[in-house]
Amino acid sequence: MRLNHTTTLAALVAVALLTIPASASTVLLSEDFDTDPGLVSNTTVVNVNTWYASSTSRYSWNDPTDAVRRSAASPSGYTGLTYGLTPTGGVTDDLKLDITYNTDFESITLAIAIYGAETTFGGGGTARMRTDSITPGSNWVILAQSTPTVSGTGTITLEWSHVDTNYAHVGFQIATTALTSGGGTFFDITSVTLTQVPEPASLALMALGGLCILGRRRR
Repeated sequence: MRLNHTTTLAALVAVALLTIPASASTVLLSEDFDTDPGLVSNTTVVNVNTWYASSTSRYSWNDPTDAVRRSAASPSGYTGLTYGLTPTGGVTDDLKLDITYNTDFESITLAIAIYGAETTFGGGGTARMRTDSITPGSNWVILAQSTPTVSGTGTITLEWSHVDTNYAHVGFQIATTALTSGGGTFFDITSVTLTQVPEPASLALMALGGLCILGRRRR
């Protein structure tokens, strides 16, 4: 059977839509804690590319397991890890936050959020992201949040779908809000990845436009 240009182009578009999303994603942060991340104890996030903890007496780097460890000390109450960055070109696409964990607590409840800021990253105390609250400062908005209860080992994924606002800065928080020990002593965050993922519609237009040009050249 002989394929015409239209059939060939349709096939190429289909292949492109299957292959482009993975290759077009941009990893903004990939942290596996194989070295000490240098936790800074503060209730607000002052600088980019820095791990802040609401209390470094509760969170600490655990070298043998390459993890940031939440100990059983003072098990109740809100204790968070927060990180912010300024991607080149800002955030103009969907965001995907992946967190891998390991815990021997019977269960632990988390508060996870992705934040965005259109203008200034830092600012005064009331304008910054916080480590001791899920409510960010006035410069920031919550893009997505989740409150999962987990146990054992696994991965938590939080996603945000871009609509119309392009953010100059992005940040996230991973906090523990409650735990049931059951004889356990730790909650380990073993890796964190933040990825910017182009929207499917945008990818489709990119693929179609490029392949239409290719189709014309083949005629």
